[in-house]
Amino acid sequence: MLHLLRSELMRFRTLAFSFALGHLVLLAVVDSAADLLAPDALRLALSTALYAVLGLAFGLVQMRSRARSEQWIYLLHRPLEPRGIFAALATAAALCALLVIGLPLLLMILKLDVLGAQWVDLRHYGLPFFAVGVSLAFYFGGCFIALSPSRAAFLVLVLPLFFLTRQADGLWIYAVQAVVLCWLALLAASAFQPDVSLLPCRPAVLAAATAPVAYAAFWALAIGIHLSWSLGTIFIEHGPRGLSTFAWNDYFPEGTMPHVDYLDGTRALMHALAAEDTEPRLVSLRDQLELADVLELRGLDLQRGQLVHAARHQPLFADRGASLVDADRAVRWSFSHDRMLFHGLSMRTGESVGWLGASGDRATSPSELLRFASVPTAVSPRHLATPRRLYELRRDGDGLALRSELPDGERWASALITHRGLTLARSDRALYLFDARTLERERGVVAPRARVPLPGGTDNLSRVDIAELLDGHLLAFTFGRLSERERYPAYQSVVEVGVDGVVTPLVERSLGPGPPAWVRHRGFLVSPTIQQAHDLTWSLLAPQRPGRIGLTDIANAPPPRLVLLALLAAMASAAATAMVASRRGLDRAARRMWTVVAFALGAPGFFAFLAWTRRRETVDAPASRRSDAASAPRRLALVSWSSQ
Repeated sequence: MLHLLRSELMRFRTLAFSFALGHLVLLAVVDSAADLLAPDALRLALSTALYAVLGLAFGLVQMRSRARSEQWIYLLHRPLEPRGIFAALATAAALCALLVIGLPLLLMILKLDVLGAQWVDLRHYGLPFFAVGVSLAFYFGGCFIALSPSRAAFLVLVLPLFFLTRQADGLWIYAVQAVVLCWLALLAASAFQPDVSLLPCRPAVLAAATAPVAYAAFWALAIGIHLSWSLGTIFIEHGPRGLSTFAWNDYFPEGTMPHVDYLDGTRALMHALAAEDTEPRLVSLRDQLELADVLELRGLDLQRGQLVHAARHQPLFADRGASLVDADRAVRWSFSHDRMLFHGLSMRTGESVGWLGASGDRATSPSELLRFASVPTAVSPRHLATPRRLYELRRDGDGLALRSELPDGERWASALITHRGLTLARSDRALYLFDARTLERERGVVAPRARVPLPGGTDNLSRVDIAELLDGHLLAFTFGRLSERERYPAYQSVVEVGVDGVVTPLVERSLGPGPPAWVRHRGFLVSPTIQQAHDLTWSLLAPQRPGRIGLTDIANAPPPRLVLLALLAAMASAAATAMVASRRGLDRAARRMWTVVAFALGAPGFFAFLAWTRRRETVDAPASRRSDAASAPRRLALVSWSSQ
């Protein structure tokens, strides 16, 4: 095994050293142009994609080059089991990944820590291991794709998405990555066998191969149901020309939640005020709305502003809003999880300019300052929020100034948004309106112009529309982001804020669901097992994430009609599986197993069955009739290995 490991390293040594040197140069260039350790979404996405492509390409090249007929005989004609041979090849790949990806990252972090002025936390040293894990996950996926005879083998690449989407909180992301790595390594090792034309047959391996295929089929069917219903509704209501007028997801009857989601701010406010209401005050407001300037906050605007107060020592790539920028002095203040203080770095010279503490003071030594009790979040280039307090960088650059403090029990939940002299900030209980000019002019604590209590939960908040009136502001809150599966109600609530800050509730309008129940619960209809398992997994791994699905929501069953419909769909999938399995010539035990799988997983289980079984002519045809000339040397390797 050691000889094979050494030979594999010698085989790729030139390529590995070349890529390692190129990676180190690339990191040095990025560090010279920007702060390498500052969280940047685009840079993280590009680097993750690069590491994933490198791992996938290496797995495909290594295994497909070895799987050539003459090399396959030479490789497997050894006094080692296939698992030992694969372990040697995979170990060589892991060492190459450490050299190409891990070592350059580690060297750059050490360089910044030892030679640079930037403060480096202990958590930064976990970045090379995560990057190597990304590459190895795709490497094992590439190995499985190269060796598996099934065309659906590429669907195992959905597994790394469980940690690449970074939905897990804090250090849980490493646990998810470790599980995915072990999962893909098991699949790749099982596919490394003398006769690579054989499909998985051991129960554990077959289950590991079935799960990602079924999961991918689950999402494809769920999306397909919504797309088919939307396009079909437009076609039936408006004919073929309707498809050129409406997008596939923006045609819904008036008074429904999806319909309001696609209205502009003025029309959404008009919709909330209900045109049939003839109350004089509402009529006056509708007249003013025709000419009013309306600020729309919805979709991505609300999601970008949604604060997730970070856990201490969370991975670097999970940081959101961890830096303040003093543009006047070209200073970036980055938060140190080890010291629980902000460390300043000059963007011109790269030199340290001091530390900032929770008291707002600035000092050259961190020991002189009061540490933050929790990890703060930057809500704008100059503002940061702790759970209850809002700070701003002082204009003279000499520390932090406290600008606002919430009552006990409230937490800041959004970034600052400024529009035409109005600055908005949202807590988990209210929307605060500040005068932007007052915030700019005054230096101390600023009282908000108005505090508007939220008429619903922030997780369910879909959009906020704010219109500037002659004598105040009109606000419409639309709730229903979590209403698709009837977890929460969908409605619009309109309030008026006078110039004196008095909040007057006006109207509240309920919204219909839009699509029928079988479309809203399409995930449950496709596979109740996969839907519930997906919700349960992320409710446990990310309990603090906004919009999460709680255990009580998972326990609430859909309407009885949908449960019956899902049961009928599962029975149909099981019947279809049993029929096709019989035609494919599977034995009784295999037919029973796949029938149970199809009943438990629904239609995704049926598609997994099609992916991991063969048609009868492929199974029953003798090897001498196969037209693939390359299969003969592999059968010879099988005979040679079996005789040892």
